[in-house]
Amino acid sequence: MSKPTKSDQIAAALLTLGAREVLPSPSKRYRCFECAEGLRYWVGRCGAFRFGATISTSHSIDSRGYLQRAINLTEHCRPTEAELDERFGFHGAAKGRS
Repeated sequence: MSKPTKSDQIAAALLTLGAREVLPSPSKRYRCFECAEGLRYWVGRCGAFRFGATISTSHSIDSRGYLQRAINLTEHCRPTEAELDERFGFHGAAKGRS
């Protein structure tokens, strides 16, 4: 399996943090994501990350902070083994298999 591109990682982080993708995108070069606060984020093919109402009035931002926030959020929300056992009734049956 190939490693996800930077733009795929940014898009996944935005979706994890609650943004929704605007389809069809108002721009041919950027994917557009919108948050509940009305902010628009723009993600380019090679990982360019911008925010603003339109692409022509947008500003470039660093994606590392957003990626780290999304990683922290998903790790915080990840269910424990006990919760998975309780939800799906595994009861440790898969542990004994080799």
